[in-house]
Amino acid sequence: MTKSDYLRRNQNSDGGWGYFPGKQSWVEPTVYAALALHGQPEADRAWALLKTWQNPDGSWRPSAEVPLSTWATALCVTVAAARGDSRQELEPGAKWLLSAGSSGWAWMPGSPSAAEPTAHSMIALRKAAAQVALPDAQVKQRLAAGENHLLGDGSSDSLTFQMLAIPGRMTLADARSALNSAPPLRRAWTALALRIQGQTFDEVQAPVSNDLMLTSLQALAAPDGKFRLLQSL
Repeated sequence: MTKSDYLRRNQNSDGGWGYFPGKQSWVEPTVYAALALHGQPEADRAWALLKTWQNPDGSWRPSAEVPLSTWATALCVTVAAARGDSRQELEPGAKWLLSAGSSGWAWMPGSPSAAEPTAHSMIALRKAAAQVALPDAQVKQRLAAGENHLLGDGSSDSLTFQMLAIPGRMTLADARSALNSAPPLRRAWTALALRIQGQTFDEVQAPVSNDLMLTSLQALAAPDGKFRLLQSL
């Protein structure tokens, strides 16, 4: 069974995905699965659900039961931009990202900035700015601040997310080392970043995992995957 087939088989009845089969739908695995299946009916069903999770201020909640505004907004803005038919959701989501934080972006307002939400917010803002009218100076200022945060971040995942959001910041040697030695989730992100930059590398065929987020990222990073949907413009 292919990874895409496994994702289709494990889509929840509400249109989303949980982190594992049969579990409650959350934004993160739903977004990555929807991107992996972009252009297919399952992705449309996922977006129909995600739209209902947008808060009145433009941000997104992480699940139906958790009304908080979180970094998941960046992921949903990226999906909206990828679809090209969702300006009604795209613009308020992008404007919320512009107002969130001051340097990088955090998992939720009031928390310290972190590499992963910062990288995804930068990607989302670049994609949104190409489709809707946003204050150009403010966008440039926030992207520059986000880049500075990423370059100064000392976390173990920082290099991977630098490579994703700031092409050229991670050497191929570093990336190949991560592919060989990092945990599965970081290997998937690294493969995705390499694929986006057009780099070739020796692939290790990972078996289908019941971790649906990991499976989605691996499907995105496949040679015929939809990895360009996460490409930083």
